Amino acid sequence: MLPASQTLQDGTPLKVYPKRWYMLFIFSFLSYQQSLLWITYNTQAQTTQQFFNFSEFEVNFLLAWGPIGFLVVAPFVGYGLSSVETFRKLVLFAAVLCGLAGGIRLIPLINPQASWSFAVTSIAQFLVAVAGPIVMVGPPKLSSIWFPPHERTMATAISAASNNLGSAVGYLAPVLIESVGFPWFLIIEGIHAVVFLVVIFAHFPAAPPTPPSITASAEEKFSLRDYWNDVKEMSKNGSFLLLVFIGGLQTGMFSAWQGLLDWILLPQGYSLVFIGYLGLGAILCGWTGSVVSGFFSDKVFSRRFKESLIILTGIGTACFVLFTLSFPSIFSEGHILYSQKWLVTATILSIGFIFGSTLPILYEFGVELTYPIKEASSANVLTIINNMASLVSILGGGAIPVNWINSVLLFSLLGTCIALFFIRSQYKRLDIDEGKVDIYNNDLTTN
Repeated sequence: MLPASQTLQDGTPLKVYPKRWYMLFIFSFLSYQQSLLWITYNTQAQTTQQFFNFSEFEVNFLLAWGPIGFLVVAPFVGYGLSSVETFRKLVLFAAVLCGLAGGIRLIPLINPQASWSFAVTSIAQFLVAVAGPIVMVGPPKLSSIWFPPHERTMATAISAASNNLGSAVGYLAPVLIESVGFPWFLIIEGIHAVVFLVVIFAHFPAAPPTPPSITASAEEKFSLRDYWNDVKEMSKNGSFLLLVFIGGLQTGMFSAWQGLLDWILLPQGYSLVFIGYLGLGAILCGWTGSVVSGFFSDKVFSRRFKESLIILTGIGTACFVLFTLSFPSIFSEGHILYSQKWLVTATILSIGFIFGSTLPILYEFGVELTYPIKEASSANVLTIINNMASLVSILGGGAIPVNWINSVLLFSLLGTCIALFFIRSQYKRLDIDEGKVDIYNNDLTTN
């Protein structure tokens, strides 16, 4: 008889399938596509304004549809993603939404400056936004269904970070638009979304024939009442609530800071082109950090999530100290350190890498703290807080005085670093999958 961590209750061996990498690629590509569709109009805001005769507020509101749509549908998506079969259906639904949005966005090309073009474009953006919770909440569920314990964090990292990769590619859109023109760029994106819709409907199974872990085999019927009971249990879990607050604050403040880089750097003589490349570089470094973090969290730090977050946040805070002292701040009207381009570049790219690295750890740590609550339920709470912070950042980030931006973020990061020490680490799911707890003979609780 194999150890409990390698067999089901009836003695059936656990098994992993090569197809898991196909599933990871398909889901990650959908996440990438959703983000690319969402950010398209804002990476070339001036072109969008001129082509459609939109105001600056209307262009910004197209971006704000992301967190608005997310917050409207996220509670329902959290419930739907909690079971294997509805997870598959919702992923296919997200692909349909992106395909429809890609087509609807072409309608205003008939008469770009018509009074109705903003309304039609907003409908498309809202459809893309509704797909957002599915691809953002889904990564821990996908990794739980298809991947063994020693690969789960890496799988979560790749699929979660792919959403940011879509945003990064979006920053390259102006280069392509110069070659083909703005209308053809939208047409290419529309074709791109429809072709992928056909591919994902051709083959996207709900689950492997045999689960990859003990906890993946514990799938049960999940009612709406069960979902609300999960929400109640999570509201009583102090360590989890502290974790989602920390993750939401870090994500929201980092989003605000990235969006306001031009305010910080332009007065110091940096060009918009250079600032754009820095933003792109920070996102790419974030994606790389997520993948690297996922790999090492699985292989080396599988029971060191809290310590990893403390170290990463500490390093990120140190980078922000260097960045803050290089510009006017609440500490000084001038810069304390000499603001050299190489130092600014290095700190921004390092900050992107570090906070990208925290993303998969936040997801997986949340699951461990709340198990046996469904993975999608805990991920849903985390992403709701993240999007609330992002919405505040998009709509209200400009209200912060420029010289205060870096300092406010610095003190916020320092506060989250200290708060991490008060989280009580638990690894309930890993205890079961590694055979330390017998799921069949123990009453699991979420406390």
